[in-house]
Amino acid sequence: MEGAPHTFILDTGAEVSIVPRDFLATTNAVNQTVHSHTMKAFGRGDVLIEGPYYLNTEICGVRFCGRI
Repeated sequence: MEGAPHTFILDTGAEVSIVPRDFLATTNAVNQTVHSHTMKAFGRGDVLIEGPYYLNTEICGVRFCGRI
C-alpha cells in the first residue's frame, strides 16, 4: 500500500477493510468525507470507526485505489 509492503489477511468478500488508526498515520490515505460509526467489537465495548479512506494498493501485480 502506498508503495510500501504490508502483511494483511485479505477478505475478498468484504466491502471494506478495517485497519488501525496508527497504520493510517504512516500512509498518504485520502479521506474525502469524514464519517464515523460506533460498532460493537467482539469481546470488547464500543469501537469508533472512521472513514472511508482510499489507498493506492497493489496485490499480485494488480493496482487499484482501495477503500478501507
